[in-house]
Amino acid sequence: MPGGCLDEESYPCMWPILRFAITVLRMMKSETIPVWLWRLVPAVLLGAVIAVLILLVMALGGISNPQRIGELVVHDDLARDIGWVLQSGEAQGEIDDGVYQVALSGDKARAFVLAPYQVQAPCTIMIAVRQIGGLSDAGYGLWWGDLSAERYNVVAVNGNGYLTVFQSDAGKVVSVMPWQVFPRIHPQGVINTMQVDVIDDHVLVRVNDEVAATLDWVPERSFGTGFYVETFAAGGTIACLDWLSIWQEAGG
Repeated sequence: MPGGCLDEESYPCMWPILRFAITVLRMMKSETIPVWLWRLVPAVLLGAVIAVLILLVMALGGISNPQRIGELVVHDDLARDIGWVLQSGEAQGEIDDGVYQVALSGDKARAFVLAPYQVQAPCTIMIAVRQIGGLSDAGYGLWWGDLSAERYNVVAVNGNGYLTVFQSDAGKVVSVMPWQVFPRIHPQGVINTMQVDVIDDHVLVRVNDEVAATLDWVPERSFGTGFYVETFAAGGTIACLDWLSIWQEAGG
């Protein structure tokens, strides 16, 4: 329910009622409406208004927001650098004015920024990221796993509205979701949020609160996470991490 928008896709049950009301109003205008329909119209319209109001209250109250796993244990707003590490010989990165900014100038290059936290499942990891410069086909997003063993996962988006999810197992990259259009991605300069719920032997991936993918993955132990940036043949990019949060169950 992004933004509480009452569109047909989000609320399919509402639209037959509204179409019925519109049809009735047209019949009223043409003076062909029967008596029984006169009596039914107020009840239908009142029901539609009440339903819309309930949905608006739910949206404003945050009922539609995805749940997190466990308690909030980390919220890093990048007010200061407490140990973020950039792994890339082709990128420059620094914390400046409350964001971690990565400038990746080469083509077909990747950069991983390691957060100074270890995570244990079951848990939720969430970041806010955006692209602020460069070509719109460059990717940026969230990674989690074990970089040293080349056993990690990535969810990334780009400025053209595309999304990808892939895994690396001992350096072998396996596509979970190849680059494809995803309807909820925000354009260059606007924050996109990415959330992963690591539960038992699988992971649920959300982008801007919308479910994007599920994948199998079993962490053998605590694991790392952080910011991911990549470029393609066209050239470089500049992307920013605004914040990172981690929820974790007690004892995890």
